[in-house]
Order: sequence, then C-alpha cells, then structure tokens
Amino acid sequence: MSYQCAVIGDITLDRFILFDTSVYPAPLNPGNYILPLELGQKISVKNTIESIGGNAYNVSFGLNMIGISPILVSTIGNDDISKKAISSIKNSHIISDYIVCNDISNINTSTILSVGGERVILSHHTPKDYTQLTIPSTEWLYITSMSKGSNDYIEKILLDAQSHKIAFNPGSYLINHHIHLIHRLLP
Repeated sequence: MSYQCAVIGDITLDRFILFDTSVYPAPLNPGNYILPLELGQKISVKNTIESIGGNAYNVSFGLNMIGISPILVSTIGNDDISKKAISSIKNSHIISDYIVCNDISNINTSTILSVGGERVILSHHTPKDYTQLTIPSTEWLYITSMSKGSNDYIEKILLDAQSHKIAFNPGSYLINHHIHLIHRLLP
C-alpha cells in the first residue's frame, strides 16, 4: 500500500497541569511573565490531563483528521507508558507499523504548567536507539523533534532525500547540537 506522508519524530507523554495563580510582568523581558512558585509550597490545581503528544504524534493525528493516512515513524520503549502510547496511536487510526519498540528508547515526557492560557513546558527527553528505524516509501516525509542519537538516521534520510518531498520542523536538540544537519536538510 502506498501512503502520502510519513511523520518522523519522537512521541511524548504530555501531562497538563491547569491552575489559577497570579503572574507578574517580567522586568527584564517585556511581554513575558513570571510565574512565582515558592519551593515547599503546595498549590491547588484545577485539573490534570494526561495524553500522548509530541509534534510527531500531533501532526499524525491532525493529518489523519483531514483524511491523510500518515505513517508514524518513531522509537519507544517496552514499558507500560509506551504500550499506552501504541494503543492510543492505533485507536487514532494512525499507522504504527514503523514504530520500533526496544528496551533503550523510553518515551519522552513533558509536564505543561498552564496558567491563564500561557504555559511553561518541563521536558525530559530519554536516550533513544534510532538504528532500527527505516524510511518508508512515501511522497512526503515530515521530520520533527528527535533526541540524542538521531543524527545517523537523519543522515540516512539525507542520502534518500531526492526520493521524497520533505517538510521539516526541527526540535531543540537538533537546533542546539546538529545545526549542520539542518543546513543540509533545508535545500
């Protein structure tokens, strides 16, 4: 079967914490605000929500919603959270055949503090093993946030780049540690 798009990137467990508190203008960064949290303080929250996320999953979900069947290419662990992610992906009718599960690649986590429509994201990226990932035969590759160890896999994509149209939304790891790969992917 031929697919239009493969979405390549890490999957994340998002934990949203919604609460009301006062924020203050940041004196050194106009337009931003400070969220004062006192160490040892107990803060009541309105709600907590846990869901599968990360740019790769979110884009796959969105493509699926508009009638494009995406292939999700990622690597995750064999732990309970990773199994929950696979179940959520399959329930969302996203093709998960290219997700590799192994004992090294636990799922990333983000804790999102949401206050008055603004947010602070506390993220944890786990080590990953990208060596078993393949590149699906699709018209489009959407490449997004991947963790440490992804550079060799991106090199494989670059060798095969003429076979695909590429959309690219790099994550902070690639921007901070492999800007040379970004420069090579952009043309």
